[in-house]
Amino acid sequence: TDELHSVHERIINKFTKVVAIHSEQAALIKQWYPQISNRIAVVENYCDKALLEEQSKAYKVEKPQNKFVLCSCGRFSPVKGFNLAVEAAKHLEERNISFLWYFVGDGPERDNIENLIQSYGLQADIVITGMQKNPYPYINACDIYVQPSYEEAMPLTLIEAKRLNKPMVTTDTVGGRKLVQNGVDGLVCSISSDGIASAVENLIVNKELLNKINTNLKNADYS
Repeated sequence: TDELHSVHERIINKFTKVVAIHSEQAALIKQWYPQISNRIAVVENYCDKALLEEQSKAYKVEKPQNKFVLCSCGRFSPVKGFNLAVEAAKHLEERNISFLWYFVGDGPERDNIENLIQSYGLQADIVITGMQKNPYPYINACDIYVQPSYEEAMPLTLIEAKRLNKPMVTTDTVGGRKLVQNGVDGLVCSISSDGIASAVENLIVNKELLNKINTNLKNADYS
C-alpha cells in the first residue's frame, strides 16, 4: 500500500521521471498513478560483489562455536520488524535452539527493542551493535541472514547477504519474494514472529536443506 497516497497524488504530476527499484514496484505505481505511466523507469539496486567480499573481511566478529549465528541489519523503525525478530528469538529459545543474533543498526525504535529484549531475558542471545559504517563482517559471520520486515520493496541487505552466500529467511514482502527463491537460496515465511522462528528452526534442524541452499548459493552466477 502507498501510505502517503493523498500526498503523492498532489505532487506526482510535477515529476518528469519516477524511478522504481524493480518491475513489480513499477507496475504498482502505474496502477496507482496511471497518468504518469510513461514517466516510470526501473533501476534495480546494485551490489559490487568483489568490493563487498573485501569489506566483509575488514574485522573479526565473535562467532561462538556452539551456537548458530543470525544477523539482521537495518534502521530500527517500525516497518523493519525488529520487534518480530525479538519475539522470534523468544520462540527459538523456548524450542531449545542455541543461537546468537546480531541486530546491526540503530533508530527511533531502539529503546523499545532493548526493553523487549530485557523483558524476554534475551540479553545473552541478542546483541545490538549500533550503527556500523561497515556492517558486512557481521553478515559474513552469520549462518543465516534474517529479514523480519513488515514491508520491503527491494532490500539491499538481502542482495548483500546473497552475494556473501548466506542462506536467508525473509518475511513475505514484495522485495522478499523478489530476491529469495523459497527452498533454493533461502526461505520465505509469513510476516509473524512464529513464521520467522519456524523458518530459522527449519534451516537449523534440517541439515540437508541448509546444505542444499549453501551449495546453490556458492554455485550461483551473480554476474
